[in-house]
Parts: sequence; structure tokens; C-alpha cells
Amino acid sequence: MKFHWTPYKLKELVAINSSSVSKKDKMSYILYLDTGNITAGKIEELVELPYEKAPSRAKRKVKDNSIVYSMVRPNQKHYGIIKKPKPNLIVSTGFAVIDANEQADSQYIYYWLTQKHITDFLQAIAENSTSAYPAIRPEDLENLDISIPPIEEQKRIADILGAFDDKIELLQKQNTTLENMAKALFKSWFVDFDVVHAKQQGQPKATIMQQYHLTEELYNLFPSSFEPSSLGPIPTGWQVKELDFLCKKCQSGGTPSTRKKEYWENGNISWFSTKELQDSFLLDSEKNITKLGLENSSAKLFPKGTVLMAIYASPTVGRLGILTHESTFNQAAVGLIANDKKISKEYLFLLLQHRREDLNNLANGAAQQNLSVGVVKAFKVLYPSPLVTDSFTKQVSNMFNKMESNHKQIQTLTEMRDALLPRLISGKIRV
Repeated sequence: MKFHWTPYKLKELVAINSSSVSKKDKMSYILYLDTGNITAGKIEELVELPYEKAPSRAKRKVKDNSIVYSMVRPNQKHYGIIKKPKPNLIVSTGFAVIDANEQADSQYIYYWLTQKHITDFLQAIAENSTSAYPAIRPEDLENLDISIPPIEEQKRIADILGAFDDKIELLQKQNTTLENMAKALFKSWFVDFDVVHAKQQGQPKATIMQQYHLTEELYNLFPSSFEPSSLGPIPTGWQVKELDFLCKKCQSGGTPSTRKKEYWENGNISWFSTKELQDSFLLDSEKNITKLGLENSSAKLFPKGTVLMAIYASPTVGRLGILTHESTFNQAAVGLIANDKKISKEYLFLLLQHRREDLNNLANGAAQQNLSVGVVKAFKVLYPSPLVTDSFTKQVSNMFNKMESNHKQIQTLTEMRDALLPRLISGKIRV
């Protein structure tokens, strides 16, 4: 039971949009957070801009522990809580900036607002709005009914849930570091050709080995000269090949008829849509299909380790995912199975990620701004010596394995937090 919990309107506990940029503010540049650049508490990007070139929506000021909550499509979870912001951090007017007063703990209010049933309720309001997009107003937030325990219990609840988020954030940062390490090694070996340039320039063998962390055997695998190719100069002996040459399979997916419930209800076969491709490992899909749906559609089963790539609608073309178990996916993606006698899934993933802009340029030149499977298959890519790609894979495979393990931990911790959150916030569990 809820003892000593007091009912309020949210507006009695918070101030919304209390501070905006004015002519008195003198900033040469700003760090700008747009609504699409934060999801479920994770900031994807802050854009540094000269103040005079900032978009008209760059108006809202934030302070420590301000909650930012996107007013458009609440179910897309573009919200978060800002910790120790820099003075020139400005956020979009597409956010409601919510600051708790002395009666409420901001972290507690954040967790309360991000409960699924609250998000669903606000999404329903948004869908009935008269704006161009499904959107809520500040008043919709202000008029929410909330009951809260004393401030000390709010803080204890927030601390418990925050411990989950801290661990999740740590794992996410670890994955970012691992991914950046893998990207840096790929760029050095297969884009900048650092070792080949160093050998061509006649740098001492010991210096090259030390600088690029090479064994003597690996040092000897790299050529010391370049030859012309359709992609520009490449290391001698390496080749340019069509992407299909490096893959055992390159094929699009399919979608069972949504009019037939028996193709979807109680399905146990993962079916991914391109919106789930986020340059990461693919764990549980949002939707599953049945064996009947698989057999009566163009959907196909692809094995663990398949690299999926979005091929419809620039600029999402080129977005990637790696299957962690046998799965299917829609026709807006292509599945690529690396030919392990030539390359690895790790090399394939990093190659496609690096060449994304080129793929988008191909899509932009098409009438529908999409890529066909034929265009993907014929896409010209670098094919290094298999001995070099084998050595590369040995160095990055542990990084990828650790990233996959971390993603699974993140999913488990998120599920535990989300199960605990409503029980704590509702008072069913007292702390």
C-alpha cells in the first residue's frame, strides 16, 4: 500500500520550459541537441555550431538534472536527463525541458514519466492532436496526475533504478570504445594503407613493427608498393572485386501478408524490419513470424553472423545489423553472408560501414532513392590478401564478441529495470 504518498498535478512539482536563449546571451558557438539525437536517455550526438548559424529551433536552455522530453511521437522515446551540461548546451524547442522543484527528485520524475503506460497515454494524446505530426503540448504534461512518496523515498527509488542505468551506460561506453578501436584498425590497414606507405617510404622495419603493433610474420604480409585500380591506388597484389564475390549469399528478405493472422500470431521466428538496424547486434526482434508465414512468403531464414543492410530510402541506406541467431527480415534489407574463405563478417561489417556514403550516393541517383540487390552485388570493394584479412579478423573478433556479450547484458539489465520500475514507482515495492 502507498503510505504517505501525496497526489499532485505534475505542474505542481515541475517547471516546464522555464529558460530560453535571449539577446542577452553572448555565445560564439553552441552545442545543440535535437530531438532525434537522444533516445531513452542516450545522447547520440551533440552538434557544435556557430551561434549565428544555429537553427531557429535552438532556443531551450537546460541545467543540471533537466529532463528533456520530445513533444513529437512520445512512443519513439526521444527523452533523457541532462547531467552537468556545459553552459553553451542548447536544446531544440521540440523538447519540453522539465525541471523539478524542491518537492520532487528530478531522477524520480524522469523514471515516472518514462513508464510505458505514461508514454502510451501521451502517444494517444499526440495521435489525436491537430498538429502536422502526432505531438503533445506542455499542458498535456502539466496536467498529468502523479502521486509521490516523501523526497527521501523518491531518492532511494531513483538510486535503485539509476544503478541499472549506470551499468548500462558503462557497457555502452565500453562498446563505443571497442567499436572505435576496430574502426581505427580497419582504417589504418584498409583505407589509409599506413603499413604499406611506411614500407614504401623505406622506414626501418623495427620502427614500423613497433608503431603498428605488428609481428614479423604480419609485417611480411603487407606489400611495399601500390598499383592502380578503379578505386584508386591499392596495395600491390590486392584486388577490387564486386561485393557478391566476397559473399556466400546476398539476398533481400520478405514480409508475410499482414492480413493473415496465422502468419504472425504466436510466431517464434525472428523477423527484423530496417528500423531495427542500428549498426549493432540484432538480439530480439520487435515482431516474430510463424513457420506458415515463412513458407508462404518471400521471407528467408539467414544464419547467425549474417550482416543485414538497409537498401531502401536514403539516407537510411547502408544502416547495418549483425544477426545473433537464425532470423528473417523484410524486403527493405539485404542479407550478406561473408565467404569465410575470403573475408569475415567483421571485415564485411566495417567495410560496408566505411563505404556507406558511397552506397547512399548510389541510392540518391536512383529514381526511388533505393538500392536494388543487383546494385549491391555489383558494388566495387577492396579485396585484400586473405592472409591479411585473417590476421585482421584475429585482432578484432574478440572485440566483436565482447560487444555482442555487452549488448546481451544491456538487454537483460534493461528488462530487469523495466520490470522493477512500475513496482517501485507505484509503491508495490517499498524502499
